[in-house]
Amino acid sequence: MIEPEPPPRYPLSWVLFLVLLAGALVWVSTTVAQLPARVATHFDAAGNPNGFMTRSDYLLFMLPFSVGLPSLVVGLMSAVFRRGSRFNLPHRDYWLAPERLAHTRAFLVAHAVWFGSILTAFLCFVHALVIDANRTQPAHLDNDQALRGLAAVLAALGIWMAVLVLRFRRPRA
Repeated sequence: MIEPEPPPRYPLSWVLFLVLLAGALVWVSTTVAQLPARVATHFDAAGNPNGFMTRSDYLLFMLPFSVGLPSLVVGLMSAVFRRGSRFNLPHRDYWLAPERLAHTRAFLVAHAVWFGSILTAFLCFVHALVIDANRTQPAHLDNDQALRGLAAVLAALGIWMAVLVLRFRRPRA
């Protein structure tokens, strides 16, 4: 009997994710002091503030949001992908066959970690937007910068989706 090949490991995705989480924790914690006591945190379509928080409330919100949310998403997705075998994948009979299931699971976990990295980077970008918006008096969000960041995250998610689709394309005969 031939031993099945062990599933690949994707340490780069985990290293990047953990570095981004640590960086987000340090960066948000250390840059919040640059904000005024009353922080503009929500803006209308014209970039004018219409929601505020105290600096300490903003920190209590932004740290769990920028570090905790990506960690929760990656943790849940990883738990499902490590144990599941009923994924809705194209050509699922092929990709979820017993001889390929471990490889499919490993790829899906690594792909979830890449998603967490994109999410962490985007939330740090949002924090940077808040810092920049509060540097002006009165506070004002630079909509062009916000749109460029949104375009960048959408492009990254498009690439993320394309990799997923290409990975599970029709198997070669």
